[in-house]
Amino acid sequence: MPVIPPELLQIEDRRRALLERLSEGVDVGNEEELTVLAGLFEEANEDRADKLQEWTDDMVKIHHTLKAEIAATDEFKKRIQAIVDRKKAALEQVRNNVAETFALLGVKKVKTDTGTAFISTRTRNTVVNPLGQEVNQLLAREFVRTTYSADMPAINAAIKAGEPVAHVETEEYQSLTIR
Repeated sequence: MPVIPPELLQIEDRRRALLERLSEGVDVGNEEELTVLAGLFEEANEDRADKLQEWTDDMVKIHHTLKAEIAATDEFKKRIQAIVDRKKAALEQVRNNVAETFALLGVKKVKTDTGTAFISTRTRNTVVNPLGQEVNQLLAREFVRTTYSADMPAINAAIKAGEPVAHVETEEYQSLTIR
């Protein structure tokens, strides 16, 4: 809800008062009184139009200022995001360099005054579904949580126990942890 300037509200009150006075009944024969009231009403209408124009101009200026500030903020957000993306890429490069160095040297863990870095071998089980079938049609019943969701804890337990699970791939990968 826009805030209406007090001057505009005062003009509106003046116009209403004049309209009430006119509606209460003015001696139609008194041409002088009618002329004075008509002049006052016309003056109030002109004041109203002027104030309304001023107010609208102010609102348009505020609108354009806010729009420019939003654009500047969006540009700032883009610049910050670019910095974050560059730092993430640099961090990933460092992680890759450490992992490659560990692999070349055959090292699993390094502890320093500033922290610890270690590589561990992990496995990941993934449901392979190239045709996009519903999981309940793809997997055995004991490995289905819902129609569209596999029960990964049950699948992982079965694979760990040495049972083969159709449509599930097991992948080994190196995980680098730096603390």
